[in-house]
Amino acid sequence: MISSGNLTSTATDRSTVEAFVGAETTTTSHAGRTATVVATGSGETIDITASLTAPVKAEGDVLSISLGANSKTVTEATATQVVRAYVGDGGEPKAEGGGDLNVAAFANTQALADGTGVSAALGVSVGGATSTATVNPTVQAFTEGTTKLGGRDVLLTSRVNVTDASAHIDQSFEGDTVAPAFATVTLGSGALLASVAGGTVDTYNSPIVYTGVGAGGTVTATRDVKINSVVYQRAQSDGLSIAAALGVGVGITRPSATAGGSTTTFFDGELTGSSTATVRGFVEASTETDARAVGVGALSGITDVTSTATTSPTVATSVGGSLTATNRPLPTSCPRPRRRSRRLPSRSPSWAPRRLPPAARPPP
Repeated sequence: MISSGNLTSTATDRSTVEAFVGAETTTTSHAGRTATVVATGSGETIDITASLTAPVKAEGDVLSISLGANSKTVTEATATQVVRAYVGDGGEPKAEGGGDLNVAAFANTQALADGTGVSAALGVSVGGATSTATVNPTVQAFTEGTTKLGGRDVLLTSRVNVTDASAHIDQSFEGDTVAPAFATVTLGSGALLASVAGGTVDTYNSPIVYTGVGAGGTVTATRDVKINSVVYQRAQSDGLSIAAALGVGVGITRPSATAGGSTTTFFDGELTGSSTATVRGFVEASTETDARAVGVGALSGITDVTSTATTSPTVATSVGGSLTATNRPLPTSCPRPRRRSRRLPSRSPSWAPRRLPPAARPPP
């Protein structure tokens, strides 16, 4: 008698959250028409904010017992949302009573994939599992087309998995703090003749972040202009495979983690009347893979582990257009992304950010 247990578990979020003034993105306003929003009260602000909180979780668990057993688990959690706050063509938001203008896009999103498979047989037992977690949101705060922005402070901000207090947003798994993109596989296989347990674990954390004032945008601020992209991206994979047999036991684990994507922060419009202007892209990125494989057999015990961690985000900050300050110079900064790739035996590693000196702005 042969038993086969197969399970596929998938959770996906591809939602879109938008907040905007003016024409919809990629379109133009009708000739001669503008969308004007004015706050005239003393200290009144204008907030154009798109915010998303959306954890995604998938779990799969298979048990197969027979004379000959075969089990396979496929678990996938995917977060590829779009969060946009923008001033489109013809948009003219102005805080004229001494308040601020805020254009902000915030994404608080995680993906967790947990796959478990157990197979047992008198003859031959084979257990396999794949687990994939993907966090690849698109987060944007920008202007496009012909726009006019005004206020005491004019702020454009994109933020991914970072709180208002600049704290990282992780997630919890079985009492441990794990990365926003986290996947795990636990496999067990046992038989008298031969046993094989093989697991593949993949995580991806590669957001696309876009923050800035486009060509055709005019900004008038009585105090400061700040354009900020703040991103925390961490991918973590954990795999455990155990195979035991009186004959041959083979344990195979293949974890990989990737942190990529891009963060672009820019000013390409016209700035007048501001005391200072800051254009800043800040990225903290890391990857981690934990792999264990055990093969036990009276005749032979075989283990095979391949672990890959890749940290390669792209960060670009640029200033163009026309800028005029009333008092002080206009600084720009583009710190190097914080990158770390680790392959650790521990399932619950410690991790803390470290400070890096800012790098010079790359050439256009």
